[in-house]
Amino acid sequence: PSSGNGYYRTDIDPEYTGFFKAKLLAGRDFTELDRQAGDKLIVNLKAMYRIGYNDPNEVIGKIVIADNKEYTIIGVMDDMNYFSVKSEPMPTIFTVSDWSQKYLAVKYDSSTDLNRIISDVETSFHIVFPNNIPDYIILEDKVASTTQTDRTFALIFGIASFLAIVISIIGIMGLIIITINQNLKSLGIRKVLGANLVTTFLFLWRLFYKQFIIASVVALPVAYYCFTRWVLEKYIYHVSISPLQLILPVIVIFFILMLVILVFSKKAFSLKMANILKME
Repeated sequence: PSSGNGYYRTDIDPEYTGFFKAKLLAGRDFTELDRQAGDKLIVNLKAMYRIGYNDPNEVIGKIVIADNKEYTIIGVMDDMNYFSVKSEPMPTIFTVSDWSQKYLAVKYDSSTDLNRIISDVETSFHIVFPNNIPDYIILEDKVASTTQTDRTFALIFGIASFLAIVISIIGIMGLIIITINQNLKSLGIRKVLGANLVTTFLFLWRLFYKQFIIASVVALPVAYYCFTRWVLEKYIYHVSISPLQLILPVIVIFFILMLVILVFSKKAFSLKMANILKME
């Protein structure tokens, strides 16, 4: 189709909608009589909107001209993705005809040996077309290939995110060790004056919670923007990011930080005052 006001046209047979489970929103499907007459067509929603109608029932029976021939619209089909889930469905008109059929769709049971089915189809093909070589595609593989880049990106991004979390935890551990060494005398005096493990934990937590809050406030909008812009916007149909999906990683990091601080608090609290004075 031409850009702006064209249509994608495809010839189908009366079994098309049932075979591919296409949803008819209004009107009826093609019949063998329509195949013989050759003056009926079905449009999808995109084509209906481009014609100038908003109600599927309203467009039924209208006359359109294509290839200098009048066609009567007998049905409206829901939009389908022909190329990729990343691509917006195209305005499409369907006509019923045999003259331009080039593809044969075969539905098979997933429990059946696919190689045997391919062999049987090739044998039947050579009987009808002995001088031609059949070519075929597996629809599942074709669909999977359109998202292969995204799956690879998701794997790499997941590994990078895991490494970033590990490096962050190592950095936090190093920062806590440095903080404890800088405050050994203060911790020792608190312990002598009756401080317990909880007090030691809260003392260390107060040194880090501000950085944690600042990091979370900066990371959340950046993560939302990047994921929406770089991933979700590639797809016409996509989910939205819920607040829980944004907050959950922060909660996980929060508990990891609490656990790390607790472990080092126990180690700091177990130090004896005599050893602390020797270190000083």
